[in-house]
Amino acid sequence: MLTRLRDYEPGARIEADVAIVGAGAAGITLARALMGRGLAVCLVESGDADYDAQVQDLATGETAGQPYYELRESRLRFFGGTTAIWGGRCLAMDPIDYRARPWVPRSGWPVSEADLAPWMARAGQGLGLRFRHFDARLGAEVALPRFPLDGQGLDTVFWQFDHAFWRFGLPNCRDLAEAADVRIPPCRGTGPRRSRRAQAASRGAPHGAGRGRDRECAAAARRTRGDAHGAWQRA
Repeated sequence: MLTRLRDYEPGARIEADVAIVGAGAAGITLARALMGRGLAVCLVESGDADYDAQVQDLATGETAGQPYYELRESRLRFFGGTTAIWGGRCLAMDPIDYRARPWVPRSGWPVSEADLAPWMARAGQGLGLRFRHFDARLGAEVALPRFPLDGQGLDTVFWQFDHAFWRFGLPNCRDLAEAADVRIPPCRGTGPRRSRRAQAASRGAPHGAGRGRDRECAAAARRTRGDAHGAWQRA
């Protein structure tokens, strides 16, 4: 059920068994997993169905560490989140990403790659990815010849792409919007309309956040076809 917070009186309470903050890829996936399980789920989103400059101002902030895009330009605040400008590029983390390294402050995860493997596979299915692996095992599945330097300090890594257009946009999430046990109260807006992302695509130019990165992803998508692309080597 789709409602709007502006329709509630100040101080009103929304009762739910589970509250999920943020209707991006993670929040939407979690809400779908809980749908139909006898729980009242509230999926809260700060924006509406499309871009709103005033809402987007809430993303203004500073980043620390490595240089990155401005937060306001690289994190979208409306239903579907930053996936509205995502090129669909998927890449699994490396085993070392899960490990604690003394020279990397606050490194290490409380779970291992093996712990997450079943859920990674499930996430891949939800994104329409054909292959479970992203390393040399994928190369074997598609009969790709091994690179001469494999196993000598270099590893073969693959990207896979989700080719669905705006998979997490509200038009593609009617199952959630119409579910009796899921309540979605966006904070602003007047309702779904033609996506500005779609408008930008029709003009051949990306809209909104992360324009440079979006062009990069779009170019990669144009250069590649099929389901496993972008083999590259990493030290």
